[in-house]
Amino acid sequence: MIDLRRVLHISPARLEALLAMIRRTRPSDWTDPGTDAVCFAQQQQLAGELGKTPRALRYDEAALVQAGFIARFTIGNGRRCALAGPLPAKYGLSFAPLIRRIRHLLELRELWQRERVRIRAERLTCSALRQQFRLLLGRLQDTDAHHPGVIRLAELRRTWPRRMDSLHSSGDIERHRQEVEGALRQASDLLAQLQESSGEPENLFRLHLQDSTAKPSESCSGRETGSPAAADGAPDESTEPPARGADLDLPSSGRLYDLASDEMRLWIDGFRQGRDRTEPTDILQAAARRVPELGISQTAWREATDRMGPMRAALAVLVIDANRDHPVTPVKNPGGLLRAFTRLHVTGRLNMTGSLFGLMERKSGQGRRLAADYF
Repeated sequence: MIDLRRVLHISPARLEALLAMIRRTRPSDWTDPGTDAVCFAQQQQLAGELGKTPRALRYDEAALVQAGFIARFTIGNGRRCALAGPLPAKYGLSFAPLIRRIRHLLELRELWQRERVRIRAERLTCSALRQQFRLLLGRLQDTDAHHPGVIRLAELRRTWPRRMDSLHSSGDIERHRQEVEGALRQASDLLAQLQESSGEPENLFRLHLQDSTAKPSESCSGRETGSPAAADGAPDESTEPPARGADLDLPSSGRLYDLASDEMRLWIDGFRQGRDRTEPTDILQAAARRVPELGISQTAWREATDRMGPMRAALAVLVIDANRDHPVTPVKNPGGLLRAFTRLHVTGRLNMTGSLFGLMERKSGQGRRLAADYF
């Protein structure tokens, strides 16, 4: 009942009254089919303990009866008691209606929990797109801050809600996601045009990843490492830029699709929406949706996108996900491994190229030839 309060449209005060009534029943009466779970507490006594008037409690009882959670049986002038005799009877607030609905309520709670997970995943996806758009908008402003298209995109970003948790319904989140995805496509096209006009053609498959090469690097193996995933935090658009460094050349998005797990490919296919070619944003969104499915906390994902940038974090999730079935060292703690990748990146020792090379070698057995073709 506590979990489903909002779903069942029960006010906090009314739920408190219901729980107070339940606490005045015998626990064994809830499991014994031969008896009834009944609250015998008088209205004045219960109202005083709840800090409300008897009239307000009567309203609560009437609403709970109408909602089908309790049934009210009294004798005389509203007396509540248990009568002994050949045919014992209980007069008070019966929870038989609620007991009959328990199986349905458990199923409803499971659906509600799934919906919560889905909405959190949708917010993660939308937040990752917003962060990638912010980085791309920064590149556009560095290239030509006075271009009308750049100004228009900057104005559009200012109209977006500041925090993702201000979007409550799945429909609102999806509409915003489509708006951000469209803006990201416009920004990518505009950046390509501006760099082409300046004589610096943009390789759309470089994904604008920032990679530090100042220190010796380590590839991302399937070895379980790192600390356990932290508790979930509220997703939000980060304002911390990723570490600076040189762009990293990567395989095409189509090749990355081939390296992804079957589960991630399903998400990529969904975000492609019938397009023949896989785009970097498809991989980014698919990785964000895999985060909760892999048991990775929002805190670990947010830290990864803040430190590495959203696209590199997405590739880290792709590697972790694909290595869950590694024949020698399968990944058993995806959240801890993502945190370890983040720490390696911060210290300049994360070798994403080596990670993808190893994954390609395992997937096809032709890693060296593919590396020569695509890196």
